[in-house]
This record gives sequence, C-alpha cells and structure tokens, in this order.
Amino acid sequence: MAGTRTTTPTPTPVQAWSTVAGWVVTVAVFVGWVWLKAPARALWAVKGVRVVAWLFLAPVAWWLFRTAVRCGWVVLRWLIVPVVAVLWTRVSARPDVRDAVKAMRKGRKRGRKSGKRIARQIYGVSAVA
Repeated sequence: MAGTRTTTPTPTPVQAWSTVAGWVVTVAVFVGWVWLKAPARALWAVKGVRVVAWLFLAPVAWWLFRTAVRCGWVVLRWLIVPVVAVLWTRVSARPDVRDAVKAMRKGRKRGRKSGKRIARQIYGVSAVA
C-alpha cells in the first residue's frame, strides 16, 4: 500500500466559525472569572459592601412586591369574586327547588316567559322589590 496518502478534508465555513466561536467563549468565560467574579467574591466578603448592594436592590424588591399585590388584586377582583358570587347564588337558592333549570322548564311549560317569576321560584321573594 505504498504511495497512498490520506488527508483530512478541509473544514466547512460553519465548522471553522464554530471553532472560533468556541475559543471566544472560552476566553470570555476565563476573563469574566478573573476580572469580574473573583474580585466580586472578595468584595462581597466585606460586610459594608453587602449592605450597600442589598440597599440598591431595595427598589427592585419594592417594585416586585407592588406588582405581586397588583396582580393578586386583579386575580381576586376578576376571578375569585365572580366565582364566589356564582357559588353563593347556587348555595343560597331555595332548597325546595333543586335546580334552576327545573324551575325554568316548569315556567316555560306553563307558558310564562317572565324571568321574574322564575327567579322568585328559585331565590324567593326579593327584599328590594
């Protein structure tokens, strides 16, 4: 088998650039560790620096708290309150009428179209009337 030579194929542009990108990321991580993370750890050991850093985070914490309260209020106002209201109307319906559908069918059979009579059957006489 004398005289046969094998050479590696030339890399494609994608392979070449991915190799370059890998080296750039490796160098960036090393530089970040040496210039940023290690000094930051040394600084973080000083108690005063930690206190000041947490004070800078106080407005962010306040904003998060405000946003959480606002979201909680929206959920309460538009989701929980209507569900509780619907459940309460179902629970407070008169016990002798098992279901609103039953009362409506009964009213329709007798030719009544008025919702007022059906509501009176289900919920009883209104205090407002």
